[in-house]
Order: sequence, then C-alpha cells, then structure tokens
Amino acid sequence: MAYSDKVWKDSPDHTTPLSAAGLNDWEARIKAETDALEVLAATNTARLTANIGQRALAQMEHDTADVKILVVSDSTANDTTEWPYLVLAGLAARYPKFTTKYALWNDSTHTYPAPSTVQTGTGTHTITLYNCSVSSRFLDHFSTPYFDVMAAAVQPDLVFVSHGHNAGTSSPVEYQFRDMAIAYHEMLTLACPLAEIVWIAENADASGVANGPSMQMWSRVLGQVAALRGAGFINAWQAFTDAGTAGYPLVDPSTGALIVNDGNGIHPNATGSALWAALVLAHLTYNAGFQPRPQLQSSLAEPTSDLLTNGDFANYTSGTPSGWTASGCTFAQDATNYESTMKGYSLRVQSSGAATARMYQGVTSDVLARVKGRPVCFAARLRSKSGTSALSNGGQARLRISTDGTGGGSVTSFGLSRGSDGFRWVTVSLARVPSDATYVDVTVYADTGSSGDGDISVDRVTLAPGILPRDIALRPRPDGLGASTGNAPLWGGSGWTYGAPAPAAHASAHAVGGTDRLTALDIGEFFASRSSSYLGTLNRLLASASVTVTSGVVYGALAIERIGKTYTKVRFCTGSTVTSPTKVNIGMHDSSGVRLTDTGDISATVVTTNTVYDNIALGASQAVAKDASVFLSVANVSGGFSVAGLSFRTSGQLGAVGIGPNLVRSVTGYTTGNVPTLTSAGATAVFPWIEAIE
Repeated sequence: MAYSDKVWKDSPDHTTPLSAAGLNDWEARIKAETDALEVLAATNTARLTANIGQRALAQMEHDTADVKILVVSDSTANDTTEWPYLVLAGLAARYPKFTTKYALWNDSTHTYPAPSTVQTGTGTHTITLYNCSVSSRFLDHFSTPYFDVMAAAVQPDLVFVSHGHNAGTSSPVEYQFRDMAIAYHEMLTLACPLAEIVWIAENADASGVANGPSMQMWSRVLGQVAALRGAGFINAWQAFTDAGTAGYPLVDPSTGALIVNDGNGIHPNATGSALWAALVLAHLTYNAGFQPRPQLQSSLAEPTSDLLTNGDFANYTSGTPSGWTASGCTFAQDATNYESTMKGYSLRVQSSGAATARMYQGVTSDVLARVKGRPVCFAARLRSKSGTSALSNGGQARLRISTDGTGGGSVTSFGLSRGSDGFRWVTVSLARVPSDATYVDVTVYADTGSSGDGDISVDRVTLAPGILPRDIALRPRPDGLGASTGNAPLWGGSGWTYGAPAPAAHASAHAVGGTDRLTALDIGEFFASRSSSYLGTLNRLLASASVTVTSGVVYGALAIERIGKTYTKVRFCTGSTVTSPTKVNIGMHDSSGVRLTDTGDISATVVTTNTVYDNIALGASQAVAKDASVFLSVANVSGGFSVAGLSFRTSGQLGAVGIGPNLVRSVTGYTTGNVPTLTSAGATAVFPWIEAIE
C-alpha cells in the first residue's frame, strides 16, 4: 500500500476511541514508513551522485566496446600512487573482462608511450587511460602547441580535467579562471565532440599555503562552468576540506593527514590519493536507469558574425590594419604561422620599443547599442613568440575589454608569459556592458610590460554577445585568393589541367578548353558579401558595375559548399553588353585550380543582353563535398560580354527565384533580389553576380 494508505487511512481521528495498542501500532507504522523513505532517499542520492560517465560505463557494463579515458592535470595526478592510476585499478577490479592499459604523457618528447598493460582481462575489450598530467603547468600549457596529440588524436570517451593549483594566488581574479576554463572546455568539445567532459576541483591545500583561498574560488568557478556547459563536476576540494580540521586537510605526520609533508602543502599523501580515487569511483558508477548527461556542442563550432571591424585582418599588406589603432608596436604579415589558409597569413604584432605594445579599437555605435546591458566575450586565436620562457619586466600577452558607465571598467585575460609554437584561444568576458555605457574598447597586448620584446601572431579576433568564445566563419579575401600579389594559376594545357602560376599573364587568342594554355585566374573584380548554409547561397559575389569579360581573361569567384550537393546545370545571365563572344566557357574548379567540370563552348547561346540563360548542362555532374572550396569561372577568347549572373544548381531545380540580371538597390533593399547593401543607404547601383545555388 502507499504511504497514505498504510498510515493515514487507518489512523486515529477524533471519532476513534484512543487506546495504547492503537497508538503503538500507529507509531510502528510511521517508523517503518520513515525508515523506508530514508532508504529511498539514500538510494536516490547515490543515483544522483553516480551520474558521470554513463556512456562509457555502459560500454564497460555490457562489454560492447573499448573505452578510452583522458586525464588532463598536474603533479597531483602524474604518479602511479595518485588518483588516476588508482581509479584505473578500481575499474579493472569492477570489470575483469577488460584489459586495462595506462600511458603517461612525456612532456619532453611530446608523445604518449605505447600503453602498458596493468591487468589482462578475460575478454577482448580494453580500458586505456591516457594520463596527460604535467607538473607545474596550468591549462594554457595544454592548449598549444601539442593539443592535438594530447587530446584530439586520442578521441577519448571520457575526459577528466583537474586543475587549479598552478593558477591560484592569494588574490585571484575569478573571471580570468572562468574564461580560461571555458576556453579549454570549448576547445575540447570542438575537437572531441563525443567525449563526456568532467571537471574536478582539486584538493584543498594545507593551512597557510598562499594559493589556498583561490582553491575555494576555483571549485566554485568549475561548478559554474560545468553547469553552464552540461559537463560533469567532482569536488575534491570539498572532500578534502570536510575530512580536515578547521577547514584545512592535515599534513603528515598528523593523525588523519591527507597531505604529504614536502614543504608545499599541496600534494595528497597515500591516504589523500585514496580518498580522491574513492570519490571519483563513487561518481563513476553505472546506473541502468540514469540517462546520459546532455553535453552542449562547442560554442566554437557555431560561427558568428564578428562585432569588430576587420577582426580577421583580411587584405592586410602593410602599415596598421584598417579599423585598428597601434600603440608601441609594429605590424607585418606572418606568412609562416597562420590558420586562415584563404588569406595565407596571420597578423604579427611586435614591440617597437621599451613600452607597452598593443593594438585596439572601439566598437561602432550600432554595436554598442546592441551589447548594452548584455555580457560580451572577446576572443583571439593567438600565438606567442616561440622559445620565450617569460617576457622581461613582467610583460605578458593579454586581451582586455574596457567600458564606462555605471559599474563599468576593464577586464583583462589571463596573461601568457610563456611562448609556444601554436595558436591557442585566449578569451576574456565582461559580465555586463552597462546600459549607460558610451564606449566599449577591445585591446590585444603583445606585451603589457616594457620589455621591448613582445612578439605575437594573431590569426583572428572576435567579439560576440555572451560569455562564451565564438569563432567567425571563414571567408575569402576580397579577391577570393590567398596570394596578395598577381593572379593565381587556374588551368593550362589540353583539357584545362592545372597550370603553373603566371601572374598577370592571359591568353589573348587561344581556345578555352583546347590545347592552348590559360594560365591565370583574374578575379580581382569580385568580392564576397554574404553567407548562408550551403554553396547555393554561401557567397554571392558582386562588383561595383557589370563585369565585362574581355578576351582571354578568366573571371572567377570562390564559393564554399556547406551541406554537400551534386551540381548538374548552369544558370547564366548576361549584362548590358554582348559583342560577338567566341569560345565562351563556364567552369568549376577545385581550390587548387584543377578543373572539375565545365559547359564547353556556349558562345552560340550567349547572344542577347540582359538575358537569363537557364538549364545549360555541365559536361559532367559534379559532387561537391561539405566544406569544400570551389572556384566558379567564366571566360572567352574573343569578342566580349558583361556578366550579370551565373549560378550552379542541382538537377530538377530552376535556379534562384527572384534574382534577375540587374539588381537595383534602394533604401529598402533590392527590387529583384535580397542582396546585402554595400554602400550608404539610398544609393542606386547595378551589380553583377556569380552564385552557386541548390
């Protein structure tokens, strides 16, 4: 019977004669039911505790697959006497069918050794623990340059990130810790989207340790990050605090000590490590009725529109990048260290003297109006100078956001004093832009001190609403190419095979697609102006007037496929000029310039001005993979014509509805198409376009 049925239904009321036997029976019923409720509560508490790693545990419980576990930590976790190894031993005891293996990261060779066998199981599957714990290092060390080898290449099922000791001071800045933890979490979930992430607040320090107060704050911050991103959370700090005296764990040789007496007051002794491992194993308990935790996709996997001006430094050649102001620094293209292959460089920022080296900009009035009353996150993909152990005079590479208004001020990112050979995400977030703010400035520091040796490379920076870092969608240079001088090679020889570069060299009287060479792609007249979900609408490429296709010149535009489609036909639109063109050919080429498919000679078709020529078949259908880059091109040998429209599309569809040959812009937009405004509102112009559509 239910509780109310067993107890209250038959309980005495004001009409029931009282008796000692009746009262005793009623008391016994209540006690039994209370005991049952306490057992149920304890069971539910255990179930709620054991809510970590359920996906990986299901594989172990049912013996269905190998399991890989990654630990990212410091000197509290890099020994076989410490908690990761003890947890592996505990899992080996629980699941004897599994062979358990262990590999400790070698920070000198930057590799994992071949995993060693801890226990040989009776079955065919393995549990391998990759221990990426490095003494005296914090999260920035694990972000670059070996992040791929440390974490991404492992593709673990379960990740424990346990940090805090090597970041704390007696006067910590909470938002800096939170920003760095979030940045690393987003990197992990971007690289390992199927892994479950569990954050561990490290053990409390002994009394008197300088960074002891920050460990309490760190445990609170990690709980916030885990809740924000749907990650697991284990609070070793609380466990050590509860097991200590007066809020601190005891040190050897005290009775009940949890910390080794090595002068640091940080490292757990054997008892402390056993406590830590038991805590993790208690959370790491399979529960058939518990649903796997819904972990959120990385914010870096969701590109955003940058609120900054020229955040990707596109088209930079020399001087100060447009939209930015320099102080104490110089700029140059870094064509050696970069990630954005479309532009082929990052921005190198170097100190110009013994003073603070920085670049900064203020957001526009439109952006300011949008972010008032909201949090914002400033993020940079940044590389600090390799081989530098620390900038002199206390300098560090940092980011900063500044604002005014009620509650305004400045926030600065965690400093990067060590150099590295790779790019990392550096972030800083402002909890709220005051509603009465009159400005928001962002600053990138190559050196916050006066060393004169600040040297960083910045691939891109973003400012986005919220406290999570966001990346920007890749976009081509205005000319669509990475090279900053001359033209790029497109094709040459019979059948449009790839030709060697020949800047500014154009065939003037040779057949396109024949045995002669067309060696250059001249696409300087075009630039990308909008983005969407797939090749069909990702890039509409516009020019300031109708492009006249002159003899022997190949005009092209770069597009990026976002879904993965097969293209079979061309929709081609002439402009206001057609002058007996010959050997007209429309083609598609891969990002290296190799022809994929083309229409063949369609000069007999191109005879009328301002006309849409639909259903022109490609010589062969062409599948374009998701995220692949392709060039769309048009060329002729003699005569000429102007281009008002060109598109690729899938079989059975009739092209871009509502887009005509002449797109006339007004205050409210385009009269025959939805194209972004390029100049001031109210101007009127005619723009040709080349667009691939589904």
